[in-house]
Amino acid sequence: MKLREVTIMVSSLEESGNRFVETYEKLRKGEKVEKREILSFESPEVMRKMLTKERLRILKVVRAEKPKTIYALAKIVHRPYSNVFKDVKELAEMGLLELGREKGKVEPKAKYDRLKITIPV
Repeated sequence: MKLREVTIMVSSLEESGNRFVETYEKLRKGEKVEKREILSFESPEVMRKMLTKERLRILKVVRAEKPKTIYALAKIVHRPYSNVFKDVKELAEMGLLELGREKGKVEPKAKYDRLKITIPV
């Protein structure tokens, strides 16, 4: 099974737009484009605010333990359900988790096997 990787980077809205335009132009010309999944933040501070220690821990636990519900995840990480729920919701909005829904329950699923974080200096 191929590992799924997302690149997390710090880049301005302009830089992100330029990447999009460059990719679009290559596709329009029929050129081959390397498939990459990217999550971009406008600054290191925003990235740190969104990718907290606890959220990264949740990603790791979801991938390793595969809990069937957010409640089960909260039990595994020994944190209040409401806090875990908020973190899972944020991770899903960022595209780092998928939320499967079955019989009124929400199952967090790991979308990636690896996060590759890039910060320009």
